[in-house]
Order: sequence, then C-alpha cells, then structure tokens
Amino acid sequence: MKFSFKKLINHYIVKNVLYAIGLTVLLLLTVFISLNVYTNHGESMAVPDLTGLQPDEVRVILNAKNLEFEIQDSIYEISVAPGAVVSQYPSAGFKVKENRTVFLTTNATQPEMVTMPNVVGLSLRQATAILETNGLKVGKLTYVPDIAINNVLYQKKNGVEVMSGAKLKKNSDVELVLGKGISNERTLMPDLIGLTMEKAQEKIITSSLNPGAVVYDETIVTEEDTLNAMVWQQSPGFNNDYPVNLGTSVDVWLTLNEELLPAAVDAEQFP
Repeated sequence: MKFSFKKLINHYIVKNVLYAIGLTVLLLLTVFISLNVYTNHGESMAVPDLTGLQPDEVRVILNAKNLEFEIQDSIYEISVAPGAVVSQYPSAGFKVKENRTVFLTTNATQPEMVTMPNVVGLSLRQATAILETNGLKVGKLTYVPDIAINNVLYQKKNGVEVMSGAKLKKNSDVELVLGKGISNERTLMPDLIGLTMEKAQEKIITSSLNPGAVVYDETIVTEEDTLNAMVWQQSPGFNNDYPVNLGTSVDVWLTLNEELLPAAVDAEQFP
C-alpha cells in the first residue's frame, strides 16, 4: 500500500496539531509586536530644560513630547520671575520614555513671610541664634554707650524699630543696636584670610564688627564660585596688638586663586 503524505496531512489529529502550532506562533508574534509598540521599541527621549519657563510654556513643550508635569514644590528666589521653574526632576538631558512625569519646583509669586522674634535684652550671640532659627539674619550692628556690653538695645528694619510679631520677608536682615559699655570699648580684629565669605561674615559678627564691602576677583564667575571663594585680603587687617572700635566695618577681597593665599592655608579647602 503506497504511503500518502497528503492523507496524513488531512488526518484530523495532524490538522489540529498544526492549527495549535500556528495559533501559538501567531499569539507570540502578536504579544511581541504589541510589547514593542507599547515600549516605543525601547526608544527614549531627552527631558528638555524647563528652568526659567512659566507653567503654560512647560505644558506646550511637554505635550509635544507626550510627557506630563507636576508642580511639586515652590520656593522664593528674588532673582527668578514669579511662577517660573526653578528646578526639575528628572534634570534636563535625562533620558525618559513617553508619559513620564517631570516634577517641578517653581518660584513663589509672593516671598515667604516669617515672624519677628523679640531679641531685645539678649546678647549678640543669643540674638544671632534666635534670628537664624526664625529665618532671619543679623544685619548692620550699631554700638551706643550703655552699661550692658554687647546686649541688644533695639531691633530695627531699614532704620525703623521693628516690634516682635511683625511679619518680615524670610532671610531679611535685622539691624541691631547694642551697648558698648560706658567706656570706649574695643575689640580685636579677627583673622579672616583663607575663610569662605559665609565663615568670614560669621566671624566678623561674633567679633562685634560689621561686614563691609566684598570684592570678587576675575577668578569668580558663577554663583558656585562665590560660595567656594576664600578671603585673601581684609581691611582693617588682622593685628592682635591694635584693637578696633566695636561696629567697625570690615572689607574683604575673595578669590579662587590659590597663589594669592598664604602657604598656611590648607589647599584641600579649595574645590
């Protein structure tokens, strides 16, 4: 009896097996194609730089890229337009896929306000700590004859006495009037060479002196540079033999040039 391949194919069991194999292959292909379409074939796009833009501008740009955004927080920066984007996550250039949400921090339309505490009767050190805790800073120091040396006699804003409970912009400077004793009280000038601006101002104030002019040289370009720069010259200069009057203004010159600093300054302090 001659073997017939055609008859074998037509056999219903073989047909069912072939149909099952065909359906399985078709199903796998469908899943594979659908998965590739869903993931955009593994493609991703760079997140655009949104800093400085208003929310309406952000919406237009991100809609064109099928991306979402959410305003997660707001801060107040005087140098940034109200409502504009201050920072973003993911950052500009980061690779993401469609429908990803970009989280934004925007600039508040109104500055954050804080409550003025009462620091009258406290020492300069205590007043400084309390003001900083409440989101304020020590501004100009004025010394007048009084038996209480370095105690706060008045707290002022723009030359006008400010009462506790008043609302001030966060990070505002508060002027303090302090006693300098009945005699002509004097203080030693601190050594500021090699300090950052933040550390230098802190040392100036704790020495009962006033921060004066700040001069940056050509090595300082960015805001980060201003934070990392160090004092290489001060006026009046450091001298343990000649005290200065309380409230004396101290001018400083800052640089990123290590060659302007004395060898005693630890080079590891430089970025």
